[in-house]
Amino acid sequence: MAVTALAVQQIGRAGITPTFTAANTDGHTILNDGKTFLEVKNGSGAPIVVTIDTPQTVDGLAVAQLTTDYNQPGTEYLLVTFASVTSLTCGAFRV
Repeated sequence: MAVTALAVQQIGRAGITPTFTAANTDGHTILNDGKTFLEVKNGSGAPIVVTIDTPQTVDGLAVAQLTTDYNQPGTEYLLVTFASVTSLTCGAFRV
């Protein structure tokens, strides 16, 4: 299964009834506009590692965890992957 885009749900003045999607084995991309956040729900009862890829380097060193540097090179999207997707759902939300 290929990486899939996770649709961003807009939170309005009246709130939102969130929709959560089964986590994709190969991960998701999410538009990184500085107003979007990811919520992951783990129903498995065991810890699951969620990784936000930080692909950039400066002078050969990995970039520290800065919001703008999470994006995949040449895009406005970040890549999120999961160690396991059993009983894992996620949603992307914009405020």
